[in-house]
Amino acid sequence: ASGRGERSAPSPPGDRKLAPMGRGGEGAFICVHLRFHLHSRGLRLRQLEGTALRAILLLAVLSAALVGCARSTIAVIAPGATSPRGSPTAGSAPPSTLDAPSPRRPLAPSTPDAAVPTATAALTPTPGPRPISYEVIAPLDASQRRQPLPVVVALHGQGGNGRDYSRSLGEIARREGWVLVAPTVPYRDWRDVDQVRRDGAEVIPWLRGLIDRLGDETGLRLAPRAVLYGFSRGCQTAHRFALFYPERAQAVVCLSAGTYTLPQNAGPIEPVPSPLIYPFGVADIERYTGRPFQPDRLREVSFFVGVGENDNRVEELPRIWDHLGRTRVDRAQTFVQALRHLGTSVRHVVFPRTGHEETVEMRAQAVAFVRGIVQ
Repeated sequence: ASGRGERSAPSPPGDRKLAPMGRGGEGAFICVHLRFHLHSRGLRLRQLEGTALRAILLLAVLSAALVGCARSTIAVIAPGATSPRGSPTAGSAPPSTLDAPSPRRPLAPSTPDAAVPTATAALTPTPGPRPISYEVIAPLDASQRRQPLPVVVALHGQGGNGRDYSRSLGEIARREGWVLVAPTVPYRDWRDVDQVRRDGAEVIPWLRGLIDRLGDETGLRLAPRAVLYGFSRGCQTAHRFALFYPERAQAVVCLSAGTYTLPQNAGPIEPVPSPLIYPFGVADIERYTGRPFQPDRLREVSFFVGVGENDNRVEELPRIWDHLGRTRVDRAQTFVQALRHLGTSVRHVVFPRTGHEETVEMRAQAVAFVRGIVQ
């Protein structure tokens, strides 16, 4: 990700695989083979006691055994996947500082990792080796709470990761009685229309599949419609999920996106051609979902759209989306107007003295919005 940009592939359901283990048993084979070889020549270690040859033979046998045993216990994890504890492995992209809370008004610190039970999975989507991992955080007393439990999907920005983004949100979810899901998505270049289109075709259906099977994976009875909560690049995924699958979205929290997909099929918008195809509009959304856009179902989804008053750096945004406006503030306003024209409920907040950041105040208002929706 660039210094200032949008912060932060479908996988077959249940395909939860790490890369294969090393060739187990190879060390044992070497040990047995050497032992047999020595025995067949009538050599006996006790006959070589006190000699240099005994030391050489012992070293050879021990080296072969150690190498073989070590190779049989090493797990190779693909770059970009997660370890069983969910931390990025060597080769994965480091978290971007663009996803960090504002140093001027930092978010409240999270609880220690040990206090937040998580489940992780590394999936290998097709096509291409673009693994998506995810954190699942549930209340410690989830089985005693009234069910179905609300599901909140937390979507980080470009270059971020679900583990970091879920830290403070995870504590809020535990306290509120929500099940929080935080994927780590290896986004492509958000400025390139074709790459945004590919991300949508891969990530959003995968996310739908994850929500569908989450109840079976957790053993909890969960609400059938989720709340999508995203910042920056994550906000793009959150609102596009609702356009793809409105029947699976209860609400969307969309903070500080740089681009939006309008919930309309056409319009005299230059330089974007009409009809408005994805990711500019929904004219061809059937290519991705197998059915036309469903405006009636989208009207059942509640939106919270927030952006900082000073999030207005024109040079940060791709110009091909200028039909929405030249800054994030302008583009959020255009998206809100399109939702309201459709008859969708939307709360729009411009946060004063705020740039491209998720501040304590933004988080507080967003959480209050979610609380009011899921109660």
